[in-house]
Amino acid sequence: MKATIEMTPNGYGFGYDWTLVLPPTKKWGVQRFFMGQDAKVCARLLGMTPKEVCAEVVARANMPERVVYPYEGKAAQALASLIIEAFGGIRQVRKAAAWELHAGGG
Repeated sequence: MKATIEMTPNGYGFGYDWTLVLPPTKKWGVQRFFMGQDAKVCARLLGMTPKEVCAEVVARANMPERVVYPYEGKAAQALASLIIEAFGGIRQVRKAAAWELHAGGG
């Protein structure tokens, strides 16, 4: 299992809420971090526009320019990779308090 992002429709009827899911290790089971609304995660946690995040996901996943949103499979894994990198690596993310990875909403 690789780190991935789960996307669920939010209660407002537009956009998605993101949850970062980390694979289990000997020390820790599967870890889930609810991150919040997609646009807020992009802006507040990644410092990017949604368009910039999409372009980065396409590049990392080595996929066609038109990736279907919400992301699944390779695209969701590429997004998880981007988020993990933004937080200084998977060890830093695993040690983080849940509120440190929450952008708001949801």
